[in-house]
Amino acid sequence: MSSLNDQGRPSAPGPSLNSGMPAPDPALASLRRRRLIKLGASSVPVALTLSSRPVFAANQCNTTSAWGSAILNTGGASVRARAASAQLMAQGWSISALAGNQVQAGVGGGNAPWQFIYNVRYNGAMLATGQTASQYAQATLKVADLFPGGISGYVATLDGTVFTYLKANPSTTNFVTCMLVARLNALYGSAGVSQCLMGNSNGNDTLAQMASGQFLPSNGSGSAWSKDTIVRYLVENNIVTA
Repeated sequence: MSSLNDQGRPSAPGPSLNSGMPAPDPALASLRRRRLIKLGASSVPVALTLSSRPVFAANQCNTTSAWGSAILNTGGASVRARAASAQLMAQGWSISALAGNQVQAGVGGGNAPWQFIYNVRYNGAMLATGQTASQYAQATLKVADLFPGGISGYVATLDGTVFTYLKANPSTTNFVTCMLVARLNALYGSAGVSQCLMGNSNGNDTLAQMASGQFLPSNGSGSAWSKDTIVRYLVENNIVTA
């Protein structure tokens, strides 16, 4: 006879040791647990993949070879770790600072960019009446001075100056703009910028090679970089910022 529960209703009979029901199969239970674990883990790889990529902190850069191996060639954890640990300080002017001649912390010694360029490149040059040192540098520094071999896709402005081009094209997606800003920051920014650009170039001018619109890192791995990949490298490594 079945017993009564707390509400006075008959309780459902439970399985009896002698009921003849088969005992649970340990192997089957283990298989079910493995299936559940596998199913739950299926959503993990995306997050792990994103978090395992090297984090490029503000004002940090990698050489072309290190970045290419870790990012483009999706290197293993050890490759990504080496890239992250080998980052250098990349302090340079942003496009907006150069186009607006605005002082930017950490570069230029507290001077506006074109004042600093005048001090380093043209110091002592005679200024016209009423002309400032910044205006002299803006009117004097030509695109051809930074890239004698030219830049792929460059259409010269009327005066051919770097300043005029940057004022008209202040974008991190513009290949020519990125090349000009990278060159200025390699020349006048922190030492880390030039070290990242020259670190694996065997003494060659990395930016001049990039300016052609194609670039193959010195480690020779993978295919040549396109303009889009070159721009991506410069922007993701903080050599060019908006």
